[in-house]
Amino acid sequence: MRFLITGGAGFIGHHLCKFIMKSNPSAEIVVVDSLDTGSRSHLGKDVRLINRPIQSLEPKDWSSILKSGDKVFHLAAQKHNTPQATPLTIIENNAIGTNNLLLACANSNVSRVVFTSSLYAYGNLGPKAMLETDTLKPTTHYGASKAYGEFLARTYEFNHDLEYSIARLFFIYGKKQFPGTGYKSVIVKNFQRAQKNQAMEICGDGKQSLDYVHVFDCVSALYQMAFHENAKNQIFNISSGKPTAIKDLISLMMDISRSNSKIDYLPADWTAGSSRFGDNEKIMRLLEWRPEIGLGDGLAEVWEEIHDQ
Repeated sequence: MRFLITGGAGFIGHHLCKFIMKSNPSAEIVVVDSLDTGSRSHLGKDVRLINRPIQSLEPKDWSSILKSGDKVFHLAAQKHNTPQATPLTIIENNAIGTNNLLLACANSNVSRVVFTSSLYAYGNLGPKAMLETDTLKPTTHYGASKAYGEFLARTYEFNHDLEYSIARLFFIYGKKQFPGTGYKSVIVKNFQRAQKNQAMEICGDGKQSLDYVHVFDCVSALYQMAFHENAKNQIFNISSGKPTAIKDLISLMMDISRSNSKIDYLPADWTAGSSRFGDNEKIMRLLEWRPEIGLGDGLAEVWEEIHDQ
């Protein structure tokens, strides 16, 4: 079995590589990654790395990489909250780059593409849970590019019978989340502050809430989506199904780190009053997937890594 993973040296991607190697020891894994936010050291020695940015690859380039029957995980994307991101680079990477890859997949008889979309495709700030049947109303270039990627996947299925499965990822966290570039999550940023005995930071009143999923549960879902018949041409929220308020998250982090840090309440930002979480009934019903790692255990794992640095 052969797997191609774009963005495979990044946070989620390298955990997916490890999951595949454990689940399928004889698998051949090819990773395409610019290494802008990923690291070669994250990958096993048997993983083949093609060090190229997505936007530099034309369909003919992809065709030379792909083989018939491949399972393709398309994780590579330009995020909206990284220093190098502009509307143009987001479009070049996430829209044009995705189109070039899907065209080559269709022409190469790839067996299925798992496309990682995002909660930002919804453009929803709550208070209700986001459902896969909701109308997409993205409010960022990143969210719009992910929505466009979803529509492209459907287009190539309709015109070329290319199987797809779409994962709308919520807030994925875990070890090795921050390699030194890009955007620090609330978890990483505040654990690093706790390590230095600095005050943890909350914007506004901290009642805004997010939906956290451990990276192991995320890659477990992605792997199932590549094979399960019920995942064929389907969209799934990869979510815990419940919101966690930032103030409660910080309180749990303080307990785990045994921190004496104070809390600095910063001015409210655009997330004030929001509740961004996803309904996960569909994936639990069709794939029998459910989150296994509780937030407390997951945070303890992250703290151990940061504390030991």
